[in-house]
Amino acid sequence: VMEGVYAVHPDFAAKATRGAPIAVGDSRPSDHGSQTFGIVFGDGRNRASARGMLPDAQGYYTNTDYLDAQHSRIDLVRQLMMEHRILFQTASWG
Repeated sequence: VMEGVYAVHPDFAAKATRGAPIAVGDSRPSDHGSQTFGIVFGDGRNRASARGMLPDAQGYYTNTDYLDAQHSRIDLVRQLMMEHRILFQTASWG
């Protein structure tokens, strides 16, 4: 997720199938990023109807502000694929 996440949200907590959300580059949170993260990775422990599409998967995030002249999106994607074996990315901006 590219928009920043409130990693301490209870629906994102570590459990047997995954760890807590992992920040890459910039861990500053945002409301929109947390909502996006919940759609994908939320486990619905606070409200079953808020269960995400991949509630047992490990989620990674950064803040879009991480992208600049020194950190291009392609460099970030390369890092995510090579270092973290990320399978997909969501960026609901632009």
